[in-house]
Amino acid sequence: MAENVRIINSSLKADTKECLDPATSIQIRSQTDINLKPFANKCVIIDGRLSTTDLGFGYACHKGRKPGPNQDSFCFIRVDDEFSLYGVFDGHGRLGHLASDFAARILPALITQHPLFSAGEMATVVHNAFIRMQHLMKLATTLNRMDLNAAGTTATVVVHSHQERTLTVANVGDSACCLRTSALTSAAGVHQGNVMMLTVNHKPEIAKERHRIEAAGGRVIFDGFSNWRVVTESWGGPGLNMSRALGDVRGHATAGLSAEPDIREHKLEPGGNDVLIMCSDGVWDYMKPEEVAQIILEHGDTKSMEAADHLASEAWNRWVDEFGGETVDDITALVAWLGAV
Repeated sequence: MAENVRIINSSLKADTKECLDPATSIQIRSQTDINLKPFANKCVIIDGRLSTTDLGFGYACHKGRKPGPNQDSFCFIRVDDEFSLYGVFDGHGRLGHLASDFAARILPALITQHPLFSAGEMATVVHNAFIRMQHLMKLATTLNRMDLNAAGTTATVVVHSHQERTLTVANVGDSACCLRTSALTSAAGVHQGNVMMLTVNHKPEIAKERHRIEAAGGRVIFDGFSNWRVVTESWGGPGLNMSRALGDVRGHATAGLSAEPDIREHKLEPGGNDVLIMCSDGVWDYMKPEEVAQIILEHGDTKSMEAADHLASEAWNRWVDEFGGETVDDITALVAWLGAV
């Protein structure tokens, strides 16, 4: 990554209650930037001296061809021998870049500072953190600090407990996450692996989502192109092609949008070297999980940064092939080899 997109700044600690030892921990977070060229890397803040290469972690966050700032954001926290936290956020609406940045800054702190975090009650912790995050977004809007009435973000967060070897995955929206398990040798002598999705995309046409939306006064309509969207009779919005998100204050109040996360807990096998892959829909719209995993595996666990960039480039090329370069979404990819813990 070019030097001008990497900003070293210890002020990142202000978002966490305790000052972490920079020798045994690291925090990386994207930073909102304006008027970047298409496919430019988003600026990041890094605090800590651990090497991402040694950690088996890589990231890419590239601006698409939409007007305005890159609306994707991400975060990564690693506290050696204790936990890692990963987050991907894809903003939407005119101020979606602010919504995703707000979530990337505050949601990890709400999780790690929760009184039950050290007790290991992670499902309760992340659920409460998502609900609290939505409350803070509504409060910021009410106090005119940030207008999130018609802007919001997806949120996908994974907490990896190193000692317990568990992943707690929580999401709203469609920034998906998958796990490529360690390769096994079959009876035929062929090395095999399994790619499993750890998230469920929240689409308004799903029966239970539609029922909640309609019960709250919203409607689900087809846009005539490729998506079902949430609207209301009164103001026509929000027009989202997802049924859950953070922010979107007016849509939550009048159209049945929800900040309630789906939560999944997964136990990692001992001695494995599984790969966690988290991406915004800029990747998933045109790439299958098996294709994504294959690209990561080709680079191995010492070149995760290169793997993330390769993945972003491949997704970009597929958008260009589909739309002739006129439309490309923002693209974010996080890659984590969990055996590096």
